[in-house]
Amino acid sequence: MTEREIALIKSAQQGDTKAFGELAAAYDQKVMNLALSLVGSVDDARDIYQEVFTKVFKSLKNYQFKSAFYTWLYRIVVNTCLTYRKSRSRRQEMTPVSVEGNPETLATIAEDKAYESDADLMRSEREYQVRCAIDTLPPRQKAVVILRHYHDKKIREIAEIMELNEGTVKGYLFRALNTLKSRLEPYYL
Repeated sequence: MTEREIALIKSAQQGDTKAFGELAAAYDQKVMNLALSLVGSVDDARDIYQEVFTKVFKSLKNYQFKSAFYTWLYRIVVNTCLTYRKSRSRRQEMTPVSVEGNPETLATIAEDKAYESDADLMRSEREYQVRCAIDTLPPRQKAVVILRHYHDKKIREIAEIMELNEGTVKGYLFRALNTLKSRLEPYYL
């Protein structure tokens, strides 16, 4: 953590809303990207985004600098997403939603583009198939894969974010990658 970030956190803990706004602005895109990666819907990600920053605002006074701020924040995002998915699945039988396969998010995330070569088209199709396969993973496995491979977090960081031990994270990652390998095998023969 930088000295500036520490100063912003301490000021926000004292009720300085401008400092909180700066702190939120520094992480808002990362929070939105992570929420979108985990739930697959722009509207749901926006709801989660708002809920996360509401939770952060209310509980920031309890932040004790025992972990990096982003770790604490990511933990809130991941837990909020897992709770959201669980409560949503109780209300309706959910089918996995792909960020790229959802017409609602296609317009928002991916621009309509002409591919310069067949290789670009093939790469785009592979990325789409990988994301669809990731979307079918159980929520905790999906979270571990996304944090590791899309947000470049180390096993130790993921364990801290998800409040798991490193062995459990490695187990989730191992099972997830084996599942992905078997689901994607037909595309790579």
